Amino acid sequence: MEVGDICRSAVICSLSFGLHLIFLILSIKMSSSEYKGFGVCPATVPCHCEGSTHIKCNSKRLKQLPFFLDFLYIWKELDLSDNLLNHLELGGFNGVQTLSINLGKNTLTVVNIGTFQGTQGVELLDLSYNYLSFLPAQVFQELTDLLKLLLSNNR
Repeated sequence: MEVGDICRSAVICSLSFGLHLIFLILSIKMSSSEYKGFGVCPATVPCHCEGSTHIKCNSKRLKQLPFFLDFLYIWKELDLSDNLLNHLELGGFNGVQTLSINLGKNTLTVVNIGTFQGTQGVELLDLSYNYLSFLPAQVFQELTDLLKLLLSNNR
């Protein structure tokens, strides 16, 4: 197969080659922190992103975890506080990359082992102001970066 067989029109081939080259250059030059400038927000409605650091899902009357798109870099905070979450699905945070998850002021009664499976970078987890009375230690097994756990005002 010759180039002429693939590119019947020089204009289309030039345009296609140019777009691929631009994409390749951008892919090579961008570090993960530079993706922020492109406004890639992993939140879906009803959540939203504030700048390129905070994902806001607070005070939305959520009864289940929202769906998130791919996280291209680590965010500073995922705020799920002040909702109606009473349980967290197994693997519900899979793929989430954030330094902080705020689940305070919900109606959580249980957090299952495996809930945080596939979560990356979490240093702070806020579970305060819920209805938790028991948490197995294995719940936090996947949170290898966890430095601070807030559990005040639970049962």
